[in-house]
Amino acid sequence: MNIIRNKKPSVIFLEVLLILIILLGILLRFTNLDKKVYWSDEVFTALRASGYSEVEAIQGIRSKPFVNSIDVQKYQYEGEQSSTAQVVIESLATEDPQHPPLYFLMSKVWMRWFGDTVTVRRSLSAVISLLAFPLAYWLCIELFNSSLVGLTMIALIAISPFHILYAQEARQYSLWIVTTLLSSATLLRALRKDSKYLWFAYAIATSLSLYTFLLSVLVAIAHGIYVLTTEGFRLSKNFVSYLVSTIVAFVSVIPWIWIVVNSIAQINRTTGGNKRLSGLGFYLTLVKEWIVNLNRIFIDLIFDSGASSNPLSPLTILLMITVLLSITVTVYSIYFVHKTTRKRIWLLIGSLIIINLTALILPDLILGDSRSMISRYFIPAYIGVQVAVAYAAAEIIRRFTTNSWKQRTKLYVMAIVFTLGVVSCLVNSQAQTSWIKGYGQLNHLVAQVVNQSERPLLISSSISSDILSLSYYLDPKVEIIARPVCLTCRTEFKLDIDTTFLQSIFEKYSDVFVINVKLPSEFDNKFKYKSVFLPNTRTGRSDGSSLWRLETNTN
Repeated sequence: MNIIRNKKPSVIFLEVLLILIILLGILLRFTNLDKKVYWSDEVFTALRASGYSEVEAIQGIRSKPFVNSIDVQKYQYEGEQSSTAQVVIESLATEDPQHPPLYFLMSKVWMRWFGDTVTVRRSLSAVISLLAFPLAYWLCIELFNSSLVGLTMIALIAISPFHILYAQEARQYSLWIVTTLLSSATLLRALRKDSKYLWFAYAIATSLSLYTFLLSVLVAIAHGIYVLTTEGFRLSKNFVSYLVSTIVAFVSVIPWIWIVVNSIAQINRTTGGNKRLSGLGFYLTLVKEWIVNLNRIFIDLIFDSGASSNPLSPLTILLMITVLLSITVTVYSIYFVHKTTRKRIWLLIGSLIIINLTALILPDLILGDSRSMISRYFIPAYIGVQVAVAYAAAEIIRRFTTNSWKQRTKLYVMAIVFTLGVVSCLVNSQAQTSWIKGYGQLNHLVAQVVNQSERPLLISSSISSDILSLSYYLDPKVEIIARPVCLTCRTEFKLDIDTTFLQSIFEKYSDVFVINVKLPSEFDNKFKYKSVFLPNTRTGRSDGSSLWRLETNTN
């Protein structure tokens, strides 16, 4: 009660508002989980968790001349003989070694306990994302010893479009956010208490993070630089404890590191590594994506970062305004933290940001790669940015006085950022797709067209996960000639459609659709391709797609 009495009424009001924002963020994480497009990466999660490799799925689908949606979805569920953890690990190690197994094993257990619907698969990430709230609060208490900063940090995460989008994905990135927060908070507590039990807890947290996502190594390096610097660049007891704990964590991950080291070529092939891009256009695109991705942790009102080719269009102007707002808040907050806090505070925030940015951006600038365009790789840096913004916002609230126009302006700017964040999340909660989705994000629209036909035939040589994703939206009546290609397996599959057989059964169908495939030249004289236009959810117009309708050539 004394604490409440000592607070200004304006501060109490704003704290209540932050709590309401947090409650809204919790609700939005579970809103329309089943309505979001189930895309390729999520298919891979279910494939691995169900104990199948991609090559097994492709061989099974290709073994039949015709399949339907039910046949294809078999590879999203455990078979008659339940898979073991070893099967899941072997599937990842062979085909997808850049993804450590922790989340996939958790997903396997989750699906076995609660079912294997799309909603259940995604609910694991949504539930995990809630753990970020207490951990973010703990981190802020360790850094600033301020409950207001912790509450503000939770609110920022709660209505961050970036965090909510990944909380609704059946992928491991919500878990990576949680383990990054856990390891950082545990490190600070261990440094403060100097307890061997806490250092052991830090080793476990770091190990869990490494088994979630390999870029956690950057977090461990940032922590090391932080400890070494705060200890005066000497071999102190704290730095030795950090080294021992980190070594223990890395030793626990040696089996997976060994797999990764022996699979570099496979990883590069799967992730598109070893690209060599250059030129002014490439570097401008890099910078644009970095800025837009930063904006999305606060505000995400535009689906496509390339909002319009017209620089004066309303969409482009809106994007520029929100980007400028996010950059201003970020730069000011980092400066404010550095100016007003002790070294042990701002150095951790700076280490998380700088190490993550440098490790991803420099190779792209030097080698011409494009991995730094992928926003999820910057999660540790984004956490650092959000901690800085939370501190700045909390201090603005705490110091607020109506007599100062500077304080009023700062509060209004922060209020606008929070408001636009809430609006972004409300808008995104009703959208079926988003910028984080790649292969398969238009499959619901493709299926709408195909399902309208009376007796449709679909011919596809898409990647296997794209066909699996599409199967969730196709009616069982749709017959499919599926010749999927492999994204992650080491086996090459060619298009082996028997043209004589296909011509003999062609007239049985009211419509024949082709997606992501060019049929053999024997068909050119008899049939023609007609592009099927799908509605663009961003512009409202219809755009050409990879779906084609085969029609009789009357020429």
